[in-house]
Amino acid sequence: MNGKKDDVMALWETFQNISVKRGGLKKSSIQTFETTRKSLIKFKSWLVTNGQDKDFVLTYDYLAHSGVDEFYEFLISENLKNTTIHKRFIYYKKFLYWLGDKGYVTEGVVRKIEEPRLQTIQKKVVYLTVEELQTFYRSNISGMGRMAEEVRDSFVFACFTGLRFSDLIKFNWDEVEFKENRIAFVSQKTSHLTYVELNNVSKGILIKQFKKKISNLVFEIPHYTITYNKILKRIARKLRFMRVIEQTQYSGTAKVVTRTRLWESLSSHTARRTFVCLCLHLDIRHEMVMKWTGHTTYKGIKPYIDVMDSARQEQMDKLNAWESNNKTSTDDNKGEK
Repeated sequence: MNGKKDDVMALWETFQNISVKRGGLKKSSIQTFETTRKSLIKFKSWLVTNGQDKDFVLTYDYLAHSGVDEFYEFLISENLKNTTIHKRFIYYKKFLYWLGDKGYVTEGVVRKIEEPRLQTIQKKVVYLTVEELQTFYRSNISGMGRMAEEVRDSFVFACFTGLRFSDLIKFNWDEVEFKENRIAFVSQKTSHLTYVELNNVSKGILIKQFKKKISNLVFEIPHYTITYNKILKRIARKLRFMRVIEQTQYSGTAKVVTRTRLWESLSSHTARRTFVCLCLHLDIRHEMVMKWTGHTTYKGIKPYIDVMDSARQEQMDKLNAWESNNKTSTDDNKGEK
C-alpha cells in the first residue's frame, strides 16, 4: 500500500472498527472515536481553506509530520475546551501508533510526537447537599406519574449505595441480601463482586420496592441515560433546584466560564458523586468508601476529597464572616456608650 496516495479516512475506519470490536470500551470512548473521525474530516476541509490545494488528500504520512501541529491548531480554531482537545489528540496519537505498528509510518517518527501542553482545570464535582438530598427524597411528586417516582427512588437509592447507572438498571432481587443487611453485585464496568452494606434509607427503599414487585428487577426505570436524565431534570426543576453551578475551563489560552442551574446539571452519575461526597462529609474513611464504590486507586477518589477540603474552607469562612459581623456589632455598641 502506498502511504503517499492512500486517503487516511479509510484506514481510520479500519482502526476504529477493530478497536470497537475488541470490546471493553466505555460508551464515552466509542463516542470519542466518532467525534475524532468527524474532526479529521473537518480538518481536511480546514487545511484547504487555509492554503492547501483543493485536490489535497489527507494521508497518514502527512498526519505523522506537519499534520501534528496543524491538527492541534485546527482543534483550537473549533473553540473546543482543552479537555476535549486533549481527548481527541490522544486518539489521534493512538491512530498514529496503530499505523506505526502496521508499518504504514516509521514507528520512531510516531514516538517523537509530543502532545501540546494545555492548561486544564479539574471539572467541578456536581453533587447534592444533605439538604437537597432530603428535599429530593421526601417531596411529594405523585402528580408527575409512576415513572417519575421510580426514577426518584432509584436515584436516591444510588445516592445511598454508590451504584453506577449501568448497575442500577440491572439491579435485581437476587443481589439483595436482607439477612446480611447488604447488597452484593458484580459491577458491569469492573466485573468485580462488590458488597455494599444497607443503611436505613437504602433499606427502606428496598422494602418499598418489594411491596410493589412486578419482576426480578428492583427498579422499573428507563435503560437509556438520556431518558432517565430527562425525567431526573424534570423532577429537580419542579423542586426548584436553582443553585448555580459554575464551571471554569480553558479553550487554548482563553478561560471559559459556564453557569448552569443545579437541575440542568443533574445526571444519573450525580447520585454516585453524591454518595461519595456524603460519606466523606460524614468523615467515613476514604478506604472504606473505595470498597463500596469499587475505586481501585486513590486517584479516582481524590477529586471528591478535594471537594470536601474546599467545602470545609467555605464553612470556616462562614465562621469568619460571623466573627467579623459580631465585631462590628460590638464596636457599634461601644460607640453608643
